[in-house]
Parts: sequence; C-alpha cells; structure tokens
Amino acid sequence: MTAVIEMNVGLDVRGESNSLAACGERAIQAITYLINQFGREAVQTRRAQVQYEGPNGLVLEDTLIVRLELNTMSVVYRRIPYLAYRLAQNLSQDCIGVYWVNQGVGRLVGPEAASWGSFDLDFFTSFGDVEPDMAVAA
Repeated sequence: MTAVIEMNVGLDVRGESNSLAACGERAIQAITYLINQFGREAVQTRRAQVQYEGPNGLVLEDTLIVRLELNTMSVVYRRIPYLAYRLAQNLSQDCIGVYWVNQGVGRLVGPEAASWGSFDLDFFTSFGDVEPDMAVAA
C-alpha cells in the first residue's frame, strides 16, 4: 500500500541570514537529504511563504512543502519520524510539521518540538495548496 506523507520544512534560521539565496541553499540541502533517504521518485517539493502560529505568535516563513509517496512496508516509511528529526537538526530548525495524509494524523518532529505545542492542521500547508510554479528543482 502506498502512503502519502507531507512535511512543512522551515527554511528561515534564527540568527542567520534568511535572504532568498540563503533559504534557497537550505531548500537544496533539504531536497538532497530527502532524495538520498527516500529516492528521487518518492519526493516532490514546492516552496512558499507560509504563515502559522509559533510559540510567540504568528510567524511568516519561507517553507519547503514536501510530498512523499512511500510503500508502507518499506523500512524507510517506518523511519519517517527519525529522518524528519535529523532533517530538522541539519537545517537548525526547532521542528518540522509531518502529516500522514492517509491516516489524517500529524505531529511536530524535531529537537524543540515540545516548545511549539501540538500539531495543528490549520497551520499546516498542504502540498496541493501551493502552486506548481513555486516548485524547487533539485
């Protein structure tokens, strides 16, 4: 069975340059990591400015919207929380929003996920909500 998993991967880093170029470099780093973990055929990405509720109020952030299509029997499918956690660490992110579309279940994954509260689908940007012309090429 094929599962669809979506992720919202923030590209802004507190205390670092968040220029278009710097966020673009982080997007490429994230895409490369995802392709290395899941395979090119499983990964689709789009990039957008996303607004969501953070620990200190509303946040507007350059975000990579990821869609994965994986076999639920694969080893890598079972490792999604671990791999998302590692991606958050690699990008100096507090956490990454991960949503298992087929199950309707989401969670925040990362070193500071607890400080962000629980996953809220109202603040999650679905892959289908972002225009294809915002796609990021690997």
